[in-house]
Amino acid sequence: MKVRRVAFFTYNQIESALELYRFISPLKAAGIEIVPGVAAGDPNLDIIAGADLVCFQRDFSRRFKAYQSVLTEARARGVPVVMDLDDHLLALPPDHPDRLAGDYADSLSALLHALLSADALTVTTPELKRELLPFNPHVFVLPNYLDADLWQFRPPALRPADRPVRILFMGTPTHAPDLEGIAEALRNIARRYGSRVRFVFFGARPPEGLADLARVDYQPVRSYDYRQFQQEFLRIEADIALAPLQDNLFNRCKSAIKFMEYSALGLPGVYAALPPYDAAVRDGENGFLAHDEQDWGRKLGALIEDPS
Repeated sequence: MKVRRVAFFTYNQIESALELYRFISPLKAAGIEIVPGVAAGDPNLDIIAGADLVCFQRDFSRRFKAYQSVLTEARARGVPVVMDLDDHLLALPPDHPDRLAGDYADSLSALLHALLSADALTVTTPELKRELLPFNPHVFVLPNYLDADLWQFRPPALRPADRPVRILFMGTPTHAPDLEGIAEALRNIARRYGSRVRFVFFGARPPEGLADLARVDYQPVRSYDYRQFQQEFLRIEADIALAPLQDNLFNRCKSAIKFMEYSALGLPGVYAALPPYDAAVRDGENGFLAHDEQDWGRKLGALIEDPS
């Protein structure tokens, strides 16, 4: 089947990371036309007739009647329906901020219906594919796509010897539990190096007490428009990047997108030794993998003390 035109249904009025990484950028690179499926807040069923695929992401089925109208029209037209999922939303851990806020509680049944009824699912990783196969036998791994029109890779740069080492964490506030898992390791680094280090948090708040021990800069999320985020992110100056994750099923099904984004800035990083990263990071070559608090301290210390 040759795919030339995709009807893409989303209620998101901005181009978030999800839309760009999963649909807009890769389809553009593949020469596939993408046609917006929502107009003035409602699905435009007329575009389905001229499409080779109908595609939507995890939140679209939340408005269940509208989703059903799209599904019914696609079935009537013989157009396959593809659902994309980048997170294992059925495995949100108890302390995840989205679960505590009940963000998906009202859409769980709709999500399950979409998983079961779609002709195919596309996912980011083999781990997520394995978890979703019981719901749908047609699951395909399509890795995230880093758009070369947005990202120009920087070569790594050695910092001046008289400047503090800037240690960066970038991520949404939903990563608070992951940061808490390395909070004591970061406080120990601050105690050990004092004014020789400076922490930069872009998105999530810094762990409690860190600012009492070292210089800490914090920039909250201003917009989920990915192009705006990316331009702000490119202006950040840092020397070392952090990507912690708690060890749970939800995180094991994530992708290594932070490795891609940090590497685009030319930053060496310390990453959680979990499947999102252990397939991309060769420990000690293109990054460090940390298994526990002591490991985080050792590997951050190695980067601080030996910039080359």
